[in-house]
Amino acid sequence: MSIFSKMLSIFKKKKKEEEKVGEVASLLFSIDKYGEIEVGANLIDESDETVHLLSELVYTLGTDSCFESVVDILRQGFSEADQKDQFEVFLKFLFNNYINDLNQEKLLSEEPVVKPSQVISEDGV
Repeated sequence: MSIFSKMLSIFKKKKKEEEKVGEVASLLFSIDKYGEIEVGANLIDESDETVHLLSELVYTLGTDSCFESVVDILRQGFSEADQKDQFEVFLKFLFNNYINDLNQEKLLSEEPVVKPSQVISEDGV
C-alpha cells in the first residue's frame, strides 16, 4: 500500500454543506533526485474568489498546525505501509535541516555588522 494512497483532510475548518464543494485550487510540490523543488498550481478559474482561496492555501502551508498535520499524515502513511523505520529516518533528516538552519542563523548573527577594517581607514585615522 502506497503512503499516499488515501487522501486525508489536513484541516476541518468548517463542515461543508450537504452538497460537496469541488476543488477550486491545488498545489503540487515535487523534488527530483538532485534536490530541485518544483511547484505546480491548478486553478479552476482566475476569479477573485479562487485566487483568495489559493492565498489561504499558501498561507496555511506556512503555519505550525499545517506542518504538524503533514508530519502526522506521513507518520500514518509510513505506519500503514509498515515502514516505521523509514519514518524515523525521515524525521532525522527533517530535524537535521532545522538544526542546520538554526546554526546558520547563529553564525550570521555573530558576524559584526561593520568589520573593524572598514572603520579604520588605510592611513590609520
